[in-house]
Amino acid sequence: MSVTGINDDDDKWQGRIAAASPSQLNALLLQEAAAGDLERVQDLLALGADLNHDNGRALTRAASRAPAAMTAYLLKRGITGEHCKEEALAEAAYHGRSETVKLLLQAGADAAHDDSVALYQSIQRGNGNDVTRLLLEAGADATARAGTMLGVALAYGNGDAAKALLRHGADPTVYHRNFNAFEWATETGQIEFSAMLRQWMNMDEHIPPAFFEKKTLAELRAPLPGRNGRSGLHLAASSGAFDVICTKLITEHDGLTTADLLNAAPPAGPTLLDVLGRQGQLALAFTPKLWLGRKTEAMALYQSNVPAAFKPQVDLPAFAAALDQHTLRQKGQKFSLKP
Repeated sequence: MSVTGINDDDDKWQGRIAAASPSQLNALLLQEAAAGDLERVQDLLALGADLNHDNGRALTRAASRAPAAMTAYLLKRGITGEHCKEEALAEAAYHGRSETVKLLLQAGADAAHDDSVALYQSIQRGNGNDVTRLLLEAGADATARAGTMLGVALAYGNGDAAKALLRHGADPTVYHRNFNAFEWATETGQIEFSAMLRQWMNMDEHIPPAFFEKKTLAELRAPLPGRNGRSGLHLAASSGAFDVICTKLITEHDGLTTADLLNAAPPAGPTLLDVLGRQGQLALAFTPKLWLGRKTEAMALYQSNVPAAFKPQVDLPAFAAALDQHTLRQKGQKFSLKP
């Protein structure tokens, strides 16, 4: 197109919006936000188009279709419609727009809104696994929608999303339609994933507490021979014997670490933290004596890595208070006067 043609188009645009009514300006705003035309959006806003018309629908349209730059601009201009950020987040998640999802989360969009609908949108399309990860890390609940998220991911053949959901507390035994996760993996031809699920859950195996009592901590932290690469800590958690581990750690003046709890059973299986959460034993991992002098590490672990579904298992205020009391006692002993 010639320069003259471009100028003609711009003149026609300016003439069109100059004669537009307020409702027409608002309709054009939705259209140009979806098209990602920043200059035209700026023109419309300068003439009085309402950014929050139709509950901020312009943001949703931009998030679903336009480059992330348009969403960033609209957020900076000030969107106040009720849950409009969350609606835009669901649209961006559905279309696999990871940069837009990141912008909306940074702007305060609630990843768990409406039973984690954005997460549901991301996994059913089978695309945008970065989006699934971002949403889970931002607080979307892997156990939302009656626990069916994992089955949905597998039904759509989205194995990467299924792995992410497992790491954040999804339960493979919950049914979606007529199948649980094991059956969906088989039904959709994901045979390796089905076998991996059975290995992770350790369904038919229970190891008595005495087994763990006889092992050293070094042995328990390492992959145990003949146990598919799982450590003694993972096996204790899945067998309901993690209290034995805690007692051993306290007796030997050792403690749990972030590395211990985020260690994953191969191949890329659930972390120790997730296994404890599924077994309802997560409170054991936050026994105050296991974190003496390391409150910051423990709190960061809880805030960043414990799935929303498991957080109620831990009495966080009591845990933090116990660590603070220990620190005060240590300081008191250090500075007490000698007789």
